[in-house]
Parts: sequence; C-alpha cells; structure tokens
Amino acid sequence: MSFGVGWASLEVSVGLEIFREPPPQCMRHAAEPIEEQREMAERTEILDELRTIIVETRGVDEDEVTEGATLFADLGLESIDFLEISFRMEESFGFPFPTDDLGNIMNSVNENSTTDDVTTALDTLANDFHMKFDRKQIAGVDPFDADQLRDSVLQLFTVGALVDFVGAQAA
Repeated sequence: MSFGVGWASLEVSVGLEIFREPPPQCMRHAAEPIEEQREMAERTEILDELRTIIVETRGVDEDEVTEGATLFADLGLESIDFLEISFRMEESFGFPFPTDDLGNIMNSVNENSTTDDVTTALDTLANDFHMKFDRKQIAGVDPFDADQLRDSVLQLFTVGALVDFVGAQAA
C-alpha cells in the first residue's frame, strides 16, 4: 500500500531536516560546557572526600572546610594531623601528599634562608605541589623574619590547594 508521498517531499513539508547532524561549530560549543561540568563534578567529589578526611582527622565542623580555608591557621592543623591526612589521602586517592618534600620546603624557609631559597621553595610548591598562588603574597615579607616567612608560606596551604594537588595527580 502506497500513499504516494516520497521522503523528499515529506522532509520538506514537515521539516525533518532537524534530524540532520548539526554543524561542527555547534558540537564544539556543546562539548566545552560538558567538559567544564565534568571537571567541576570531579573537583566537588575531591573536595567532599577531603572535607570528610579533615573533619574526621581534626574534628572541625564540616562547614569550616571550604576551599579558601587555610589548613594550619583556619583549621588548626598540627604537623601530626597533616601526616594523618596524607595517610588518609593515600587510602582514598591512591597517593599521599608528599610530606617529606613539604618538610624540606619548610626547612628551607627559616631564619637562614636566602631569597633564592624562598624562590626555590615557591617554585617547588607551584610545580610539584600544583599550588596556585600569587607570589605577591610572599613578596612583602621580610626574608630575615623566619616566623613571618614561615607563616606566609603556611598560608598557601589551603583546602583548595589540596584539591588542586589531588586533581593534578589524578589526571
């Protein structure tokens, strides 16, 4: 049984051209938000897991563990807490935070440190630890004031810095 209507005339009359493949420029734009959403979802998952680890290790309130919270000043972590967090990160993510390297960095930022020592420490934090920070945060610090220098470097250790580290290691 035939109705006498060809596909070509049906396509024109009812607009079936909507089933054709979209132009490549549309596909490119559609993929970008999906990739950004995927990255944000991964970041949220990492943050949630780190939040759980920090809350259970340090006993702080969950709402205190934000990306901008500093580990040592805001959340009150001690070095032993940081070791526990590193151990728990290894259990959760498959790799620890390199606390030995961190110890070397902190030892290089002391009263005997030079500008080169501090520059090397900051380069290591940026490159090996994947920390994102503005070097101006440290630029105004007196290099001969060991406490001020150490505190300035410790301020770089935020929950967000841990999220960045885990994200970079997992990639």
